[in-house]
Amino acid sequence: MPSKIAVLTSGGDAPGMNAAIRAVVRAALARGWEAVGVRHGFAGLIAGDLVPLQARDVGGVLQLGGTFLRSARCREFRDEQGQLTALDRLAGAGIDGLVVIGGNGSQTGAYALATRGFPVAGVASTIDNDLFGSEITIGVDTALNIALEAIDRLKVTASSHKRAFLVEVMGRDCGYLALMAGIAGGAEAIVLPEVEVDPHQLADELRGAYGRGKAHAIVVVAEGAKYNAEGLARFFKEESPGFDLRVTRLGHVQRGGTPGAFDRLLATRLGAAAVDHLARGDQGVLVGLRRQGHRHPPRRSGRPQEAPRSRAVRAGADPGAVEAPAQVAGTLRQVAGTLPQQVAGTLPRGRFAPSPTGPMHVGGARTALAAWLSVRSRNGVLVWRVEDLDPPRVVPGMAEAHRRDLAWLGLDWDEGPDLSEGGGPHAPYLQSQRGPLYEAALARLAAAGRLFPCRVSRKDLQTLATAPHGALHDMGEIPYPATLRPPASDIEPGWLENLLHAGTTEAAVRFQVEEKTVVFQDRIQGEIAERVDRSVGDFVLRRRDGLWAYQLAVVVDDLAMGIDDVVRGADLLASTARQIQLIEALGGTVPAYAHVPLLVNARGEKLSKRDAGLAVATLRDAGIAPERVVGYLAFSLGLLAEPAACRPQDLLPLFTWTRIGKEAWILPEDLTAALRRMT
Repeated sequence: MPSKIAVLTSGGDAPGMNAAIRAVVRAALARGWEAVGVRHGFAGLIAGDLVPLQARDVGGVLQLGGTFLRSARCREFRDEQGQLTALDRLAGAGIDGLVVIGGNGSQTGAYALATRGFPVAGVASTIDNDLFGSEITIGVDTALNIALEAIDRLKVTASSHKRAFLVEVMGRDCGYLALMAGIAGGAEAIVLPEVEVDPHQLADELRGAYGRGKAHAIVVVAEGAKYNAEGLARFFKEESPGFDLRVTRLGHVQRGGTPGAFDRLLATRLGAAAVDHLARGDQGVLVGLRRQGHRHPPRRSGRPQEAPRSRAVRAGADPGAVEAPAQVAGTLRQVAGTLPQQVAGTLPRGRFAPSPTGPMHVGGARTALAAWLSVRSRNGVLVWRVEDLDPPRVVPGMAEAHRRDLAWLGLDWDEGPDLSEGGGPHAPYLQSQRGPLYEAALARLAAAGRLFPCRVSRKDLQTLATAPHGALHDMGEIPYPATLRPPASDIEPGWLENLLHAGTTEAAVRFQVEEKTVVFQDRIQGEIAERVDRSVGDFVLRRRDGLWAYQLAVVVDDLAMGIDDVVRGADLLASTARQIQLIEALGGTVPAYAHVPLLVNARGEKLSKRDAGLAVATLRDAGIAPERVVGYLAFSLGLLAEPAACRPQDLLPLFTWTRIGKEAWILPEDLTAALRRMT
């Protein structure tokens, strides 16, 4: 349990950040801990700009906008050296816990520290409301009300002059603020980044409103939309929709000002919850608000029931707490404790990692859908990784084709090679660029005595297996027997480094497996037990031709990227036990596995790149709607009783691993025709 924690605010400021700082400090002091403020975000952490905080230091800040600790954006913290410097500063000050208040960039930084073993809790705070894992973040409600007040005021002047106002609101690439402000403000149109807008159609709608006698028109535009307010204004000037047009960009006005009651209360709850998580020893958690919705509590009698909040305040509040500031956080936690738990824990991290050796067929898309549902149903993080280890087999442009296929189906991801700023905190996301990590893993395994150079060819192994007393595996795979391991005395010091950097092809690198039964639980296939030493034997981690083996790359990348949710095809089930031995040898944590049954063609054969008619791109080119493909795949998984067009997000309430069967699914002879017949 920590005894001294720090709190910082980073990135864009948001109304309510001060309330969150106050809650963190007072909750820490109530536990007898010391509290330290970090000024100027991660930049201040690197610089060692730390200040002790007492209860009086955070008094009178609830009503203040911005953050009294100040904020900053820090490029240095993206680099390993910046993160190590920050950890040194924390250690030097005796700090053993950190609360980071901020949005996407801030929580990415928090996660970077958490992956290095430092206890961190993140608090969701950004007016953009684009932080995955929290339905609403600190600052959103105040920013929304500022935008709404501006729209109400603009309506008055717009009606006076028969004008149209294009009101641009913040939100970066998320249209939440624009959508909610537009609905609440009665806008004639709302332009969002998430929805393609035809400016010609929009001009026609405004012209029609003018023709119906409207005295004004309000169009709310998100700043991240393809056509922002200035762009639409230029277009409308040429189209002449019938209104005198004006553009109003609210900009940073939405960040400032006094936070509303909702943001003050939300910030107080989340700040106190972050301290609770640190006290429980949780690491890498994000606290936010989840599972909000309309509820209809039962009426047990004709008399209206008292709300749980009122009962808690009446029964649990200490009258002396008002006079004892250090106890305010504790009292508020008592109130919050009577409400449903809505604090997000550690977010699961999953991945989809196709190989760009050919078009993506519906079998790969089905596995991608299952991986997406597994993570998104728990508000987790999804990584798209490109497994391009074998250059001769990689088809140029195929990774981009896979990206288009996944996006067309409505699947999205949070980290990947196509995203800005390198794709995420674990870049690069192309395996062909991650060689140094694989070398480092081999060095660790060699130091532990788990590797040896192998000069036995596949032909030699085949000869041994087919000898009178040979042991060819039932599945056709030839186990590598322990008897072929070279004696330790024959392995020269520095052999691995010489092999890696001498450019020779004289030997492969094999992993020495343990003689034990590996047991793991698969969420679809059930309990699996395997003796890897008998079924596979010592397996290759680096091929004789210098290429990295899949078994090594997938394990190293999953560990480095924090993947704890592995969903893949059932054809890879046979690789799992050996990968678990490798994970354990590297000191990692074994993830949760789910091996999805395969799709097979009408002949009962596993799908291959040659099944061109079953490629996602072929279906798209044939005019099949993506919702039909998704609906059929969901039906084949067992999530729908019959095939019906739907979007991936429509399946989230239905998703559970118990619905998915173990048997392969046979596709119809003409899948395109079957999809066209769907309702």
